[in-house]
Amino acid sequence: MHTSNSTNYDQLPLQSSRLELAYARSTHLVDLLSKEESVRKLRCQSHLLEDDVEELRDLLAQEQDRVESLERLVADNLARAEDAEAQSTELEAEMRGLEQEISMLRVCFHLACSPSRPPSPTVLYQIPDHR
Repeated sequence: MHTSNSTNYDQLPLQSSRLELAYARSTHLVDLLSKEESVRKLRCQSHLLEDDVEELRDLLAQEQDRVESLERLVADNLARAEDAEAQSTELEAEMRGLEQEISMLRVCFHLACSPSRPPSPTVLYQIPDHR
C-alpha cells in the first residue's frame, strides 16, 4: 500500500499542473468573454450614436427647409412692401397734382364768379384736407 500512496503523491505535481493549466485556460476564456462583451457594448453604443446622428441630420434638414421657407417669405413680403411703398409714392405725387389742379380750378371758378375782384392769396394756396 505504501507504493500506491507513493504513486498518488508522485502524480500530485502532474495533477496540480493540469489544474493550473485548466485554471489558466478558464481565466483566459473569461478574459476573452469579457473583452467580447465590451466590444459588443461598444458596437451597440456606436449604432445608437449613428442613429442619433441620422436623426439629428434629419432634424437639421427639416430646420434648413423651414429657414429657407421663412427666408423666401421674408423676401416676398419685403418685395411687396417695396412695391406698396413705390405705389404710395406715386399716389402721393398724383394726389399733389390733383390738389394743385383743384386749387387752380378754384382760382378759375373764383375769377369766373367775380371778374372785378382779384383772387385772394388764401384761395390760391388753400388745399382741402380730406383726412
